[in-house]
Amino acid sequence: MLVDIINRMHYAPCYWHSHPEKMNNTAMINMVRKCNRLFENILLKPAAELKQSFTENAAVAIYASNVVEDTGMSLKDTHTIVEYVFSTPKSDTCQMKSFSNQDGQDFKSVHQHAKAFHYLCVDHIHAPLSLNLIKETHRLLCTGLVREDGVAVQAGEFRKYDIVVGRLGIPSLAPELIESYTNNMIEYFNLEFGRIQENPKSARMDPIALSTWLKYIMVTIHPFNDGNGRTSRLFLNWALLKLGLFFPIDLRIVQSKRAKRNYFSILNASPPLTPELEKCIPRLLNAFVLESICMTWIALMPNFSIDGDDPNRVNSC
Repeated sequence: MLVDIINRMHYAPCYWHSHPEKMNNTAMINMVRKCNRLFENILLKPAAELKQSFTENAAVAIYASNVVEDTGMSLKDTHTIVEYVFSTPKSDTCQMKSFSNQDGQDFKSVHQHAKAFHYLCVDHIHAPLSLNLIKETHRLLCTGLVREDGVAVQAGEFRKYDIVVGRLGIPSLAPELIESYTNNMIEYFNLEFGRIQENPKSARMDPIALSTWLKYIMVTIHPFNDGNGRTSRLFLNWALLKLGLFFPIDLRIVQSKRAKRNYFSILNASPPLTPELEKCIPRLLNAFVLESICMTWIALMPNFSIDGDDPNRVNSC
């Protein structure tokens, strides 16, 4: 990831910390930069070990994303299902005899989430953002699922009616505007992605801010009648992985009830959607994602320490 171009102005102070002066954005940015120096050390590991670490982090990300929506299964069961799906990604049927109720909503919400994750973050990691990619990811994620009110999720189809969003009941974007706003989001993301790849100094957003912006705009447009939060978190990981992050992140939402409350509070405090999407910068959410990346790195690096303030000196613990 091109962490050397991170723009501190895109990150709000982390008000949820007890001692923000010790865990501020500058400290977290420096931590990410230092941890990125470990890429070469990680790449020396056997391919099988890297693949297993990716799968484990994907399972935690899927589990956490489902927990936000009060659905899914235990982390252990989620991990088992994710391992199976990742080992047989092209299979349309599930032969997991250890799970008897495979028609249940909880099993489907994990099994299909895993299929959508593999489709997006493995099979199409190098694809440009497009309407088809968004709709197909949602179709894989939500086919056969039913909302809490008993209404079937319209998998892979943009909604055709108004809904309210979140616990605060915020009115959604009018259905007749969904496709145009989504196309604008796609155009801007692909443009900024190209800038970051070709000439980072010309980009208006750094890789973390751009990935978070995509997640925020997508969930705020709320294009589907359900599954918008999970879809937006899938695309957050897709963008971060596409821009160079080594493993998926889980936003640390399941660490505590307070962390989950913070997540919703941060979303609710994000700027309102306007036609000028590129100006909608969710600075608090950017900081939340930045912190999640730091915590993911810390969890991944138990056998290494970074020597002092020199990011190029790495010692084995």
